[in-house]
Amino acid sequence: MKKQGEKANLINTKLAQLQQALDEKNKYIDMLEKVIEQAPGNIFWKSKEGKYLGCNNSLAKLLKLKTNTEIIGKTDFDFYSDDLAETLQKTNQEVIATGVEKIFEELGVGTDWQPAIYLSRRMPLTNEDNTIIGIIGVSFDISERKQQEKELQLALERAELAAKAKTDFMAIMSHELRNAIGNIVSALQLATATRKEARVGPHDYLTIAEKTAKDILPFLENVSNYIELESGLIYSKKTPANIVETIRAVVKNNTAAKNKAVSLLFDISTDLPDQLLVDNYNLYKVLDIIISNAIRFTQMGSIIIKAEITDDHYLTVTVTDTGTGISAAQLNNLFNAFPISQEQNARYRKFGLRLSIAKKMLQLIGGDIRVHSEEAKGTQVSITLPYEAVDEMSVPEAKAELAISPLTILVVEDDPVSSEIEVTLLTKLGHRVDAVATGMAAVKQFNQKQYDLIFMDITLSDISGLDATKLIHKKDKAIPIVAITSHSSEEAIDDLLSQGILTVIPKPISQAAFEEFFANYAKLLRDESD
Repeated sequence: MKKQGEKANLINTKLAQLQQALDEKNKYIDMLEKVIEQAPGNIFWKSKEGKYLGCNNSLAKLLKLKTNTEIIGKTDFDFYSDDLAETLQKTNQEVIATGVEKIFEELGVGTDWQPAIYLSRRMPLTNEDNTIIGIIGVSFDISERKQQEKELQLALERAELAAKAKTDFMAIMSHELRNAIGNIVSALQLATATRKEARVGPHDYLTIAEKTAKDILPFLENVSNYIELESGLIYSKKTPANIVETIRAVVKNNTAAKNKAVSLLFDISTDLPDQLLVDNYNLYKVLDIIISNAIRFTQMGSIIIKAEITDDHYLTVTVTDTGTGISAAQLNNLFNAFPISQEQNARYRKFGLRLSIAKKMLQLIGGDIRVHSEEAKGTQVSITLPYEAVDEMSVPEAKAELAISPLTILVVEDDPVSSEIEVTLLTKLGHRVDAVATGMAAVKQFNQKQYDLIFMDITLSDISGLDATKLIHKKDKAIPIVAITSHSSEEAIDDLLSQGILTVIPKPISQAAFEEFFANYAKLLRDESD
């Protein structure tokens, strides 16, 4: 009996050990199943016949199954299109036949059931005898990563093209500047020569130098405007404006229009008010670009400038010409500041940055630009921009212009050539002029002599023109000081005006600029005396 009891105890002990081992194994299996179910990506295993034996939660969710076990016994044809199912089956059979795992990218469907790209891995599924009984598959949706790679590649290509375009542009700009400055220097050297064998007189060479300088100035202005726009130095501000007068001013200031047998016609809507609240400062620049382009490329025929307003408070100005037109290739890159094509680079001096600047300015003021053109048949450019109505009571009546008496003027300019030009131009207008080269010299000169007006360069060699202005205004707050500067963005102008400057005349200075200033100054003096 005792031996039988010991034997029973031994059996019970072994059974307990076996049960414990079985429980631990079941726990391990449960844990393994949970790991597979919750694993990222899509995991499945199939029989050699292509029937699913199981899958994880991710794949079940993708296939819109209620439980993982629903997939058992089904094939790819139960879930995918025939073409996709056949492709998947072909890959699976290849792995089963060769016994070699495969890693590849394949097309599938995502959670939104839209086409998706997967990074997939297929491995042979074997039993305890190492016999292949099916396959195991793991897939990860890499559609987002592939899209990012594509976008990065496109961005890299665009950056390379842009870098090349900017390099080409700098080469063109360097060539234009070197050529222009070289011609000016050569013309001036010839003008000062006294050799009898000279074929033409000094005046002819000075005319050449002047024409060359005038030709290159718009190019430099375009570069400056583009940089200011890119840097956010130009902003929008609406003021009352007569749109017809703005258009006429653009045409009047375009000297090329006077030398062509081209009809310039105006088509102004009768509904167009005398005054609109618009960004007239930037509108003038945009119209100057568009109208001057039309004049430049129209040798015969007509240019029609049409202006009208819409019920939704938009002003539309359309410029239609009978000029050379624009090719389809050029239209595709018309607003590209740095043209990629050799065709456009070859004509860059004519196109410049102008249309790119016009579009950026219009975007700045909430407007838009559209171009329709056909080579050899002309071009139509339309711009639209928002406006506001102007209260007629707030618009002052026009008064007759008054001539201004000769003034005693102080010019503050550290560049000798610019100083000489300013003094000469002001003297020709009948004014008495003194000149100094530094800010402190200006303060000293003002303390010694009474002046009616001061023209102040802002960038000086000792103190800035603004600092000199503040020191002068400490003695006499009423003395009008006009800034002469190359920084002529609207924001820069507003900043100068807020610090005591009367107005701003942008460089390079000209007789026309001085004449315009004194006409406006005469109006100011008249209004103050009323």
